[in-house]
Amino acid sequence: MNLYGPGDRDDPETSHVIPALIRKCLDARQTGAPEIVCWGDGSPTREFLYVEDCAEAILLATDRYDGAAPASRAVSRRVERRASAFATSVSTGSVVR
Repeated sequence: MNLYGPGDRDDPETSHVIPALIRKCLDARQTGAPEIVCWGDGSPTREFLYVEDCAEAILLATDRYDGAAPASRAVSRRVERRASAFATSVSTGSVVR
């Protein structure tokens, strides 16, 4: 599970996937770079969850869940990095390689 949202760091080398992609795409757009280079071959998958949705799930669980077993807010939808990069590039007007 990868969280993203307000207050996230956007250093392309150390941040979470989504803010790093946004930063790479915006930098490429600003400098006129014809492409951005992402990590690896794009096949690794991740689950993403917006941080405010996660916070809401935690609050709901503390109010409504009384079980002993661990609870998960996983979305059970894994996204390939190449798909994340493509969606981010389209949203920012950049090109992904």
